[in-house]
Amino acid sequence: MENNMESNKMESNKMRIDFDALPAVFTIKGFTAIYNANVKSNPKEKFWLILAIVFGCIFIASFFTIMVGPDHLYIQGDMSLSEFWQLYPGPIASVSFVLACGCIQIGSQLSTNWKSYFNDSIDVYVDSKIIDATGYEVVILENDHFIIAKDSDELNSYIDQLSSQLQGVD
Repeated sequence: MENNMESNKMESNKMRIDFDALPAVFTIKGFTAIYNANVKSNPKEKFWLILAIVFGCIFIASFFTIMVGPDHLYIQGDMSLSEFWQLYPGPIASVSFVLACGCIQIGSQLSTNWKSYFNDSIDVYVDSKIIDATGYEVVILENDHFIIAKDSDELNSYIDQLSSQLQGVD
């Protein structure tokens, strides 16, 4: 019962935006400032980004070794790290590239982007019926202006229509 009351309080803190039809242009004053103030960066996201940079540097170094490395390599006795690097630059480059891409993917999963914050903090109503904005195309423009449409085709045609109207004003 208490959880239900808390969720109702959270629902009442959401902003409500009403539209007669879609696509539509709207403004939420201060959205960018509120988003930046409320969303803190995740330390785990920074860790994965740093790890991706390290693997990216290893990829670049091994790719450079492939391009300008020695034509012949003579190994006597135990192999040193530099000899190992020169002997296997292709597999090192491949593995480091895959690991860098994986780290970037994991880091991006940990970040909160403005679209998820928008969906969590704003209820969108069309013809007095609430819609799930995650299934719609929402684009942020400058100065906290937004465009919402049902799909990307409708969004693109609406943007083209708006730009042609603006060109007619000049």
